[in-house]
Amino acid sequence: MARTGRNDRCPCGSGKKYKHCCSNKETQQSAFKSSDETRDSPHDWMRQTAAVQQDPEWLKIRVTEGKLVTQILEYAIKRYGEAFWREALPAFLCGEKHCDEDFVDAVLETWAAFTWVPGPGAALRSPKGLPAGPLAMEYLERNRSRLSDYEQAFIRAVCEQPFSFFEVTDVAPGKSIGLRDVLVDRRVTVKEAQASRSLKPGDALYARVLSLEGQAIMIGVGPIALPLSEHLRLLDLRDALRNDLQKNGQELNLESLTDLDADLRQIYIVMAERLRKPSFPELRNLDGDPISLVKIYFEISCSTGEAFEKLKDLDCLREGQEIPDDAQYDEAGNLIKVIVDCMKSKSTPKTHSENTVLGRLTICDGELIAEVNSERRAREIQSEIEARLKEKVIFKRAVHELVDGLVEERINGVDEDEDQRARDENERIKSLPELQSILRKTLELHWEAWYDQPLPALGDISPVEAAKTKAGRERLNVLLRSFESKNEVVPPELKVDIAAMKKRLGL
Repeated sequence: MARTGRNDRCPCGSGKKYKHCCSNKETQQSAFKSSDETRDSPHDWMRQTAAVQQDPEWLKIRVTEGKLVTQILEYAIKRYGEAFWREALPAFLCGEKHCDEDFVDAVLETWAAFTWVPGPGAALRSPKGLPAGPLAMEYLERNRSRLSDYEQAFIRAVCEQPFSFFEVTDVAPGKSIGLRDVLVDRRVTVKEAQASRSLKPGDALYARVLSLEGQAIMIGVGPIALPLSEHLRLLDLRDALRNDLQKNGQELNLESLTDLDADLRQIYIVMAERLRKPSFPELRNLDGDPISLVKIYFEISCSTGEAFEKLKDLDCLREGQEIPDDAQYDEAGNLIKVIVDCMKSKSTPKTHSENTVLGRLTICDGELIAEVNSERRAREIQSEIEARLKEKVIFKRAVHELVDGLVEERINGVDEDEDQRARDENERIKSLPELQSILRKTLELHWEAWYDQPLPALGDISPVEAAKTKAGRERLNVLLRSFESKNEVVPPELKVDIAAMKKRLGL
């Protein structure tokens, strides 16, 4: 007889996967055999005994969860037949065609037992009609005499708790997780051994949290934690829900979250799917143009000094300095090589608040090379050069390289040796003093302007303005935590001074 796989449908006819049905029950039964029956597995018995001694109340709530979920779903199959799961799954997926199977495995059963209320259109047939509330409450009413007071309290407590989005505030690895409900601003510490080893503060979870007799656990939690980059979207969601409910004279609370169950689950499914299968982002420069590295070659029929005199005003940041310190001269003192950083300024040189680096010009030995990072900037810089040098400049050629294509090629995989050569070349280019100088200057200008620049993440107000209100500071702290998280993976030259930002903003 073929062995039943963990992901196969259980042979008992429940409609559930074997790992969530009889396999689960067999495991539970073996865990509670007497010591006489467990002589062949002393390690299992010792682990169970240690768990009871260390935290019997936690074990009690977890065992109750496993027992009641199994009993309630068995009751559903007996009452409504196999149609129960055929109706529950589409309702759970909210019409989404793509959903992580791990999410279904982790949440569907507890949702079907404690949350789902089949609508009038459900193809479920029963002589006594469909349940008016969650299936667990119907099970409670019909089996009250068989259930202990604790089990009855457990069912009522779970049915009263909606799924929500929780921010991880602190973690004790192997022990517990501190959570803050992003939508209704409640706090709780749940006992969780496995997830507490992989989560970190700032992550967000889609979960249902149960608190009963001093114990708090998660009953149903999405397997994909939402990173800080998604946290601002959750704040946008909260604010939108508050506004919509206020228009109808309602508040965003546990009761309204219950009514919004399908909407919140669909939002999580979409978010998790985007994180699980991210689309390749289009890289753009500060002007919003797609990144394309363009190198334009010109021939010039004038001296390097003359060309510099006609082009030096493109560097609006030099503030009166005639020739850069790193310029090169021949033995007679004639300028033979000079580099000009081309800047576009929409403000005064003192504020630099809207200065943008257009590119870099290298003038040397009858040749002029312009390097820019977009097709549009290439056209602009060529026009500027030809307007200033007129007949003394001749366009020779332009070399174009799309950064998106190069990065995507690396992600999709190429020959290992070729990939290593590309990485080495990339590191060589990034280490060039000229590029480092441009990068430092660009970053300094960017972050100086950042404080007074309206940001979509802050509701289209500037960080300085956001720091003046409680709601603004909440978003600012999320934004700064996301910068802090990125600091862990970016090169040193791209790290942001979070402490200085907080001090300047008064956070």
